[in-house]
Amino acid sequence: QFTDGNAVTIAGQPYFANLEIGLDEDGVEIRRPVIRLPEFGIVLSRINPARPDTSMILRVRSGWEDFFSYLRAGEGKLRFDVYVATAAERGYALEAWRLLDPSSQLIPQDKVRRRVVCIPGSKQKRLEKVFNLQPSEAPVSFAPSPMPTSIILDDRVEVWEQSQRNQVFQVSPYFPLKEMAAAILNAGFDVRGFPDAVPAGLWASGAELARCQGLLASVRSNIFYTLDQKQKGNPGDRMAEVIDWGLALPKLPTVLQQVGG
Repeated sequence: QFTDGNAVTIAGQPYFANLEIGLDEDGVEIRRPVIRLPEFGIVLSRINPARPDTSMILRVRSGWEDFFSYLRAGEGKLRFDVYVATAAERGYALEAWRLLDPSSQLIPQDKVRRRVVCIPGSKQKRLEKVFNLQPSEAPVSFAPSPMPTSIILDDRVEVWEQSQRNQVFQVSPYFPLKEMAAAILNAGFDVRGFPDAVPAGLWASGAELARCQGLLASVRSNIFYTLDQKQKGNPGDRMAEVIDWGLALPKLPTVLQQVGG
């Protein structure tokens, strides 16, 4: 429906697209037709407005709004710097992120093309690539992490460089269609009688992103507490007297094990 007419009908209710300004792969502003259906956890967009075959559907995981608010911390403040590493094609990745962060609050618009990093599925993900750091020599399993306080949220650990896998907090994979069908069947309905869009409140759970939020909060608190204790041990609280504060950081893999179970 969306591909043919920039509109969809769900249970007899029509929904029409609004034009939203995004960026193409070259950073040029472009107006795309977008239908946001938050009650269904769905957003429809089109990567190239002139090509209906580039229409896309984004199924937003339940709990994203609360997770977003936690990362944002407040007006003009962030608890974490956010980067995206994905195997998706660049045009899709940029638009998918814009749909999740339409006001560029987690990643400023002037930084999004640098912070959304596309890594082909045939290659392992590495923090050096994500942060645009100078590549090291051939990776070895005991090499120190280039960003020791970076927490990686991913549903697949094996796609990351071996030496950085202990910084991955594994998120449960998201299979919305499967979860939707299971919930409806458990409720005694014939899933074949339902459209693809089912109110998220009937099947979706924000528990997994809430778990991620709890982990990030615990790790952040642990790191700042450790640094605070180290600082109190310095005469006059002169942090400059510490030769290398990196040595004072708690080991992230250890902290992840402690707070993540």
